[in-house]
Amino acid sequence: LRTLMREAHELILLYCEETQQFPVYKAQPWFQFARILRNVMSHKEGGTLREWPKDLAAKGITSVTWRGKPFDTTMVGQRLVFYPPDGLELVKDQIDFVTAELF
Repeated sequence: LRTLMREAHELILLYCEETQQFPVYKAQPWFQFARILRNVMSHKEGGTLREWPKDLAAKGITSVTWRGKPFDTTMVGQRLVFYPPDGLELVKDQIDFVTAELF
């Protein structure tokens, strides 16, 4: 799950940056959720929300949601609950985005 979440986000990010489509990716309603999840799973032991993204905090954004699952500033310092079926659903949403928007 850790590898899947990290690599799916990074691969789409790379493609979007190389094709100047990053704004399209960033505009997706689940982008910030996927970004935070990627960061959480990639750093230290993985799974703990260590800090809220500074760019979101600067904009006053204190929570992000995907399919009713929230991440918010009250969760800083806590392990996030995200199971393999959730990961597969998020990757499905990412694949749907790629096939519909980018190609």
